[in-house]
Amino acid sequence: MSNSTEDDRAKIEFLSRRRFLRSTAGVAIIVGTIGTVESIDAPRTWASQSGWKWCYQCSGLWFTGNGNNGYCPVGSGFLGWDHSHQQQGSANYQLQFSLDPRMRFLDELSVSGC
Repeated sequence: MSNSTEDDRAKIEFLSRRRFLRSTAGVAIIVGTIGTVESIDAPRTWASQSGWKWCYQCSGLWFTGNGNNGYCPVGSGFLGWDHSHQQQGSANYQLQFSLDPRMRFLDELSVSGC
């Protein structure tokens, strides 16, 4: 008789473990699906920034909105002392990029302990 009681207890433990594993796997699948659907349904925001010029020396783009011609790695002038980008013949390029709707921008950046 004790043998059948042990068998019954083992069956109950097995069934409860099985139920636990099934429910845990089900919850994991649901959470994973919700996370995927949320990221798919999030609308993309497109932004653009004008003020980019093309340098004919280094064939690179640089941002002119900060009031200077930046530093060109190729350089020009007498003995290469003038290392600013050259914008002659360049159009005003406007770069477009997508923003992640979950990102936030800081208005102010502070560094402490420096």
